[in-house]
Amino acid sequence: MRSVARAVLVLLCVASCCVLGQSGPIVPNQSQIRGTVVLYAILDAELVGVASRQTLYKLGVFIESTETVAPYPNLLADSVGSVVEVLSKAELDPCLYGKIVEMEVRVTGDETGQSTWLLAGTLVLTGSDPSVQTPSFCLE
Repeated sequence: MRSVARAVLVLLCVASCCVLGQSGPIVPNQSQIRGTVVLYAILDAELVGVASRQTLYKLGVFIESTETVAPYPNLLADSVGSVVEVLSKAELDPCLYGKIVEMEVRVTGDETGQSTWLLAGTLVLTGSDPSVQTPSFCLE
C-alpha cells in the first residue's frame, strides 16, 4: 500500500510540474560547428529574453558539420543542413556575413526555450594553406 501511495505522489508531482510549465535546464553541452554565415544582426538582449540591457550579436549559421567536444554531449548533431542562430555578447564583425566559420558553441535554456551561444570561433579561409593559422574571433 505504501508503494502505491508513493507512486501516486510521484505522478502528482510530475503532473503539477507539467501543468505549471516548470522545466529543467539543458544539460551541460558543447559542440564544434562548421558552416556559412547567412545572417548577421545586432540586437537588444531583451529581445531574446536576456534580462540585462546590453547589445548582442546574432549570426545565422547554415550548419555543414558538427563535432562533439569531449566530454560534453553534442546537442546540435541533428542540425546539419539547417540554420542555427548563434548569439554572442562580444562584438562580431559584419564581414563574417557570407564566410565559412568554425565555432565552439553551447546551447542554454530549458525545454521551453533555448539559445545557442558562441564560445570561440575561427574564420575558414577557403583555398588557404591548412598550416597557416586563420584569425580567431570572439572568446566568451
